[in-house]
Amino acid sequence: MVEAFEIISGVYCVGGSQLSAPEDASVYLLGDADELWLLDSGCGPSLPAILQNVAQLGFDPQNIRKVIATHCHIDHSGGLAELKARVNLEVIAHRGDVDALEGKAPQKVAAEFYGLTYHPVQVDTVLEQPREIFYLGPQKITLQHVPGHTPGSIIAWGDFLQGRLLFGQDLHGPLHPNWGSDEKAWRNSLRQLLALKADILAEGHFGVISPAEEVERFIQGFLFA
Repeated sequence: MVEAFEIISGVYCVGGSQLSAPEDASVYLLGDADELWLLDSGCGPSLPAILQNVAQLGFDPQNIRKVIATHCHIDHSGGLAELKARVNLEVIAHRGDVDALEGKAPQKVAAEFYGLTYHPVQVDTVLEQPREIFYLGPQKITLQHVPGHTPGSIIAWGDFLQGRLLFGQDLHGPLHPNWGSDEKAWRNSLRQLLALKADILAEGHFGVISPAEEVERFIQGFLFA
């Protein structure tokens, strides 16, 4: 296992296949000592390791105020229920994946692919619009609906001093009918991501990609495959 690391000032990678458990998608941490946000929560059993990584960076996990569930698959959402039980925080997700996250559509979480049991969680803030704006202190963060991989897949992005950072979990897919995947919607979402012209991409399974030319090449590789 490798150690949690800083991507840019105020943005860190604290979970993933090399950081917390082989089954985990990447888990990203934003903020400072006053307020922290997580993007995703790993597969579930690895949550203590993820929180330990947060602490090793010098932060108190009890200061995590929000967790953004980018979509319902267990490698991203399996730790949500335990996280919410441990920390007083707000779970944010898009309407399209709420049924799966809350346990009403178990086939959509893809737990059988990992041999794990999914524990449902109550979503506190349900996103309904194509784009919704949140603020982490003065930092503007946009949550954008990018359906295709799942009906409620979202990305997060913001403009930082180092450039535009895009959190694009599983923008590469894959697609499966049990998950409600939609290839046409997925391709349209990839075009939206290209239009953002991100300088840095923090992806779910491919790590951190930069500069802008490499981000564009990465997304185009899936769009035109």
